[in-house]
Amino acid sequence: MSRSDSKIRVGLLGSANIAIAAMIEPAKRRKDVELVAVAARDLGKAQEYARKHGIAEAMEGYEALINRDDIDLIYNALIPSRHMDLSCKALEAGKHVLVEKPFALNVAQTDKMLETGAKSGRFLIEAFHDHYHPVLQEVMRLVQGGSVGTVRSFRAQFDVAIPFEASPFRHTKEMGGGALMDLGCYPVHWATTLLRGTPEVLEASATLTPTGVDESLSAKVRFGDVVAELGCNMAEEVEQRAFLDLVGDKGRIYVDNPILPHNGHYIETEMDGIYRRYTMGAGTTYDHQLEAVLNAIRTGTPAATGGNAPRIIMQVVQDMYETAGMDRSF
Repeated sequence: MSRSDSKIRVGLLGSANIAIAAMIEPAKRRKDVELVAVAARDLGKAQEYARKHGIAEAMEGYEALINRDDIDLIYNALIPSRHMDLSCKALEAGKHVLVEKPFALNVAQTDKMLETGAKSGRFLIEAFHDHYHPVLQEVMRLVQGGSVGTVRSFRAQFDVAIPFEASPFRHTKEMGGGALMDLGCYPVHWATTLLRGTPEVLEASATLTPTGVDESLSAKVRFGDVVAELGCNMAEEVEQRAFLDLVGDKGRIYVDNPILPHNGHYIETEMDGIYRRYTMGAGTTYDHQLEAVLNAIRTGTPAATGGNAPRIIMQVVQDMYETAGMDRSF
């Protein structure tokens, strides 16, 4: 469907906090997007959310929103265990879908979602918002342009304290919880974006929460001749940090906070004996993501975090769990 001459109409699944920064605020900064409705299991909760955030209509039940004929794009920000079924229903209803990470619970679910998307002729895009920001685009430009030469090493980490009381689903396996699912997928995304070769998990280890999900996980993953060191931690006492560190035979790139660079970041490069530390001025990662999604819908050009990209990431995630000896079957 091409709607180049009118607004893209968006429906929100769930009254999630992430939707405020990821969709509602970016949409309100544009004139070519309309927030049509939000749906929740509890109508009262949906109504309060709609009133607070200026959304035109609140609905009880997710399928009621999916089946409307005045929506072009569904934003699925529900818990990961509801990503597959509702995203597939939205695609089958003729809607494009932007689905939060992690894409699904495992590779099997990912394959079903991608198959449904291909049959529907609609776009299914994973919400790795950081991919579209000028910071990661700058790193991609430097690496792909040969500025650092042949990549020799890669490290990436994302740590955020997530106590059980603050987010019970992130501590519940059946809902898609775990540090790797919520945090570690970002380092995996950076590695699969920047490195060449089929990923092969060499080793992985995890510490568990009392509920049995991974509180922290670290792994070594081979990409061709490069062994990437990837890690994540959601322990209550951990200090927040996010970085990637890439070293080549001609230079080095270090990025502090590639996830939310609009909240503060820096890029350090050492190339040809010259050291630089700089930032990239731009809007939020979510503004850039929405622009990419709208461009895909209007032009028919796939977004970078759609297509087969989610499967590559989910395969690495699943292999990391299996190598760490964790049962993630559902």
